[in-house]
Amino acid sequence: MLTTIEGVDFDTAWPRKLPATVVDMPVFVMGLEDLLANKRAAGREKDLKDVERLIKRHGDPAAE
Repeated sequence: MLTTIEGVDFDTAWPRKLPATVVDMPVFVMGLEDLLANKRAAGREKDLKDVERLIKRHGDPAAE
């Protein structure tokens, strides 16, 4: 669970949240656009590889 994020502010990300379920508990998660922005801002090699995989699988919402 993240308590702070880089590259995205809460007021922007909250309206774009997505519902999910974790261990039978309803939760909200960041939308793809915000997740990509966060991972790019983190800049770690692992995060940048995640960005590549996510875009390959789901497309890049910034390009739409």
